Amino acid sequence: KLTQLPWATQALPVLQNLKLSSYAQKGMLLVREIEKLKPGSKEYRQAQFAHLLEIANHEQRVVLQKLIYNDPAFAAWLQRQRAAQNAADTILERSSSWPPQYVDESMQAPALLTKAILPPLELVFAAACKTRDPKLKSEAPKDTVLENEKSRMRWIKKAAMQFHDLMDKEAAYMEQQLRSIASWHSPDMTTFELVLRQHDPWYMR
Repeated sequence: KLTQLPWATQALPVLQNLKLSSYAQKGMLLVREIEKLKPGSKEYRQAQFAHLLEIANHEQRVVLQKLIYNDPAFAAWLQRQRAAQNAADTILERSSSWPPQYVDESMQAPALLTKAILPPLELVFAAACKTRDPKLKSEAPKDTVLENEKSRMRWIKKAAMQFHDLMDKEAAYMEQQLRSIASWHSPDMTTFELVLRQHDPWYMR
């Protein structure tokens, strides 16, 4: 299936044809350990979190870093976006500070537009792309440099802790969301249909 996708010839060599990484291997071995432990126990939860981090490391360091974040054009685009967001934040913070600082009024409207067009970096713990519930999302710290692996992984670890907590306290909701995500794909579904289903709740229900 992977080799038939339109991006296969460009992506798979970069990813060494998705060969087994040390992170993925550790994650799989941890599944065996989890199966031996009492569900809900302290050791069980600790092993679950260790597994989550190993899979996150595989996804972020082995796949996404090599595939997109190391791309110079993509990194340059992220840098421009970050500069625009920082400039807008500075203008809006000055205009709302006390005592107020002088800010050219002609700059406030472009700053507000920039914030609307470039929303904060966030991970959403749901099948939907967005949520207004703060406990169901993790917003990146302001100093996060997304294309920098170490900087991004500091945020990812915090997000993993939040996800792990939700899987304990909101298990029914999270399992329902995961089932929804798992249902997006079928053997006959095209990539276009998969993306459309993800973003359109009325499509193919």
